Amino acid sequence: MRILDWFRPRWRHSDRDVRKGAVLGLTNQAVLARIAQNDSDAHVRELATERLIDDHYLLSVIAEKDSDFRVRVRATLKITSVSSRKELIRGFTDQAALAGIAVQDGDSGARKEALFRLTDQVIIAQIAGNDADSDVRKTAVIYMLKDQALLAQVAQSASDAAVREIAVGKLTDQAVLAQVALNDKIARVGEEAIRRLTEPALLARIAQCASLSEVRGFVVGKLTDETLLSHIVQNDNDARVRKTAVWKLSDKALLARIAQNDSDPEVRQAAVENLSDQSLLGRIAQKDDNSSVRRAAVRKLTDKELRGQIAMNDSDAEVREAARDRSGPAGGEAAFGDGWRHRLHIASVEQASQLRDFIKEVQRTSPRTAFGELDDAYMDTGTRPLPEPLESVANELKPDNEPAGREIGEALHALFGVAGMKVVLFRACNGDRGLYYRICRAFDGIGGWVT
Repeated sequence: MRILDWFRPRWRHSDRDVRKGAVLGLTNQAVLARIAQNDSDAHVRELATERLIDDHYLLSVIAEKDSDFRVRVRATLKITSVSSRKELIRGFTDQAALAGIAVQDGDSGARKEALFRLTDQVIIAQIAGNDADSDVRKTAVIYMLKDQALLAQVAQSASDAAVREIAVGKLTDQAVLAQVALNDKIARVGEEAIRRLTEPALLARIAQCASLSEVRGFVVGKLTDETLLSHIVQNDNDARVRKTAVWKLSDKALLARIAQNDSDPEVRQAAVENLSDQSLLGRIAQKDDNSSVRRAAVRKLTDKELRGQIAMNDSDAEVREAARDRSGPAGGEAAFGDGWRHRLHIASVEQASQLRDFIKEVQRTSPRTAFGELDDAYMDTGTRPLPEPLESVANELKPDNEPAGREIGEALHALFGVAGMKVVLFRACNGDRGLYYRICRAFDGIGGWVT
C-alpha cells in the first residue's frame, strides 16, 4: 500500500483488487463512468461498465474505443436497444469481440450479426452446435462453416438433426459420410450422407449394416450389384428394405422364391410384379393367403380360363374384379383397364393417351430428377398446366403419407414409366426440398427409381 492510498477513495487505490471491491459497492454513475473509461486495469473497467445504467452514448464510446475486447463486449451487451447493438456490431472487426458477442448476446439477431463477421472456424462450429436459436445454428453451418474437419465434427455430434443434415450436405470425406449414414439416429441425415457417397464398398456396407432400416432401404435404391441385392433380399429383417431390393433384382429364380416364401405380403407382391412365369403366377393367384398378392398375380395372368375361375371363386372382391378385367398383363396401354387407372383418376383411354403425350413433352424439356435440376426446370416450365388427373395425384402427394405415395408411384410407373413419376414429382414439390425428399422416399425402388 502506498501512503497516498490512505487519502484516496478506495476506487482510486493502487491495488486493483481493492479497486475491484470498491467498484462492486458503487452506485454513483458519474464515478462508475470515470472508472469505466480511465482505470488502468481492464478487469476493473469491465466491472464498472457492467454497473453502468444504460447510457447509450457512453457505452457506445467504450464499445468502440476501449483497448480490451472484454470491456468492449461488456459495453455492447449493456446497450438495451437491439438495433443500436446491431449497428455497433456492424462496425466491429476485432474477432475476439465478435466471438464474445456471438456467444453472449441475448438477442438472436444480434448474435447473427456478429456471426456474419466472424472468421474463426472453431467459434463458428461451437455456435453451430450450441446456440440456443435454431436459425442461428443453421446459419452458422450454411454460410460460415467451411473447415471440413469441423463440419465432420458438427455432422456427427450436433444435437440438432437439421444442423447435422446441413453439415453432411457440405462434407466431401467419404469415410465420414459413411459413418454418419451408419450411425445417425435420424433417417433424413443418413439419407443426405448417402446422396453424397460414391464409393461402392461403402454403399454396400451401409446397405447391410446401417442402424436404421430407412437408411438401408434408401441406399439399396442406389445399388446395382445383383449378388449384394440377393443377399439383402434374403437376409434383411425389415420388409421395406427387402421390398426395395426386390424391385432392383433381375434373378427370376430368386424372385420366384421370394414371391412364394417371403413372410411379408408387400415383399411377395413386389416380387410377383417382376415375374412373367405364367404357371407360377397362376399358383400364386390361387393360393397366396394375401389378397393383394393374389391380385398382383391375377393382373399379370394371360390365361383367360384361369382368370375366369378366379373371377368366380376368389374370396376377395378386388381380386375377382381384377380377374374379370380382360385387358391382359399390366404395363403400358395394356394396363389401362386395371386398378391403376382408378388410382390416378383417369376416366378414359383417350385421356390416358393425352397424358402420355404430355409426359413425353415435359420429360423432353426437363429430363433430370435431382432437386436442383428439377427446381430449375420448374422455373422454366412450371406454368404449363398439368392435366387434371395428374394435378389431383400431385396434390395427394403433398401430405406426408408414404403408403399413398408408394401407391401413386407404382400406378404412375405401371401406366407411364419413370417419366410419369418424374412429371408428377416435378409439379408436386414446386421447389419444396423437404417434400421432394419425402416423395422420393416413397418412390425409391419402383421401376429402378433412384433419387
